[in-house]
Amino acid sequence: MDFLTEEERENLKIEYKHMHDDNWQRKNGICIVNSILVAGSLIVAFQSVSHKSLAYMVALALMITATIIQITAGRARSITYRKMVQIRKRLGMTETTKMYESEIQGKWWYVLRTKVAYVLFLFLMVIYIFLLFSDLGLLEITLSTVS
Repeated sequence: MDFLTEEERENLKIEYKHMHDDNWQRKNGICIVNSILVAGSLIVAFQSVSHKSLAYMVALALMITATIIQITAGRARSITYRKMVQIRKRLGMTETTKMYESEIQGKWWYVLRTKVAYVLFLFLMVIYIFLLFSDLGLLEITLSTVS
């Protein structure tokens, strides 16, 4: 740990708090937006409309949007966390990092927790693609050529 003046220490604490709050707000915002996108995709996909294929394409587009948002938010969070770890090390705050590395990182339940949104998004996208292909008649053509 390098020597820090009291002012530098306070500035690092403020920077750390801003990053922490930013991650928290981003996470909450992404949860809200993706909840709306997933619900919207389900509502659109199962509407009674004359052009079902258009509804499936809109539902698929909503899920692709949710996936892109999830991926980019994860990258932004990762960048911020790396900087937060550097700040914690400079301030000598190592307990949080030690706890994460020893009790959380790499555990099956943590990996599951972080990947469950992607599983849901992929599942819905596969369903929408299947419905789209079957509505366009592409699935029947594919299945009839196989048999």
